[in-house]
Amino acid sequence: VLVVNKWDLRPAGLTTSTYGKYLRATLRGLTYAPIVFTTATTGRNVDTVIDVARGLFRQANTRITTAVLNKAIQIAQQLRHPRPRHGALGQIYYGTQVEVNPPTFVMFVNDPNLYDSTYRRYLENRFRAHLGLPEVPMRVFFKSRDRRPSTAILPVSST
Repeated sequence: VLVVNKWDLRPAGLTTSTYGKYLRATLRGLTYAPIVFTTATTGRNVDTVIDVARGLFRQANTRITTAVLNKAIQIAQQLRHPRPRHGALGQIYYGTQVEVNPPTFVMFVNDPNLYDSTYRRYLENRFRAHLGLPEVPMRVFFKSRDRRPSTAILPVSST
């Protein structure tokens, strides 16, 4: 939550919309964060800060099913593929949520080196739009899918 306090002391003519645009441009990594304008001395919007924080807590602790996540991945990939790197194209096989607070997702892919930070941010933004997580930070990791056979030790028969 971005809380702008002392809003009663703002320069004449400065609107919440104008200042919100300024904050978004200045704090580009927090474009998803809600902004609340308060005046603590009068209590204006102080309760709103608490309400917004509770909503963010609920979002941050949301569990997304693998099926819903994989549908969002499918939609994201239909709209935009990662750029080819070294003559290869990245392929996401499936994804899963491994943590909450912040929501953390692992994408099982053919080669993690085929995904740059631009595509990771693209996926984060698509997940915000499709998974009901519009205002919380999240983490997205890429991991190679392990295709090796199991190395479990099998019991030896006594015959």
